[in-house]
Amino acid sequence: MIENQYTKWIPQKDVIPMYDLFDFGFDKDSTDFFIILLPDYYKIDNEKIPYIKISWKNIVSKMISNESYRSDTWISKNDEVWCFYKSVSSDFFNFCCNEKKSAHLKKEDAIHYSFICTNWIIDVISTYKPRIEFIYRQD
Repeated sequence: MIENQYTKWIPQKDVIPMYDLFDFGFDKDSTDFFIILLPDYYKIDNEKIPYIKISWKNIVSKMISNESYRSDTWISKNDEVWCFYKSVSSDFFNFCCNEKKSAHLKKEDAIHYSFICTNWIIDVISTYKPRIEFIYRQD
């Protein structure tokens, strides 16, 4: 069995450590899958931080679960909480990219993006890099 390997991912330099799920789905005008995350970090004034929209042109698989902890993303007690991770060896990745079940998908072409949010965990496997947008709130 391959050990799960999650690495911290920094999608943009201006992201904060923690978000929660606000919305997700497929864009009406395209086949893009998106998630919208709202700031949820206890050390700052979240009202001044923009939402973040992450979208993929095409996805292999997605899983959204109502949980807030994944033990294999915590490295030590001294680490700060973090929302964004990538993997090419997680159990979910290995299940979805099983060459016996999915002959058209090669493991080296896909990435597992994992978002450990306050109350949700979102997993997306895609062969495309995500597009990142900040959504600024109107007063």
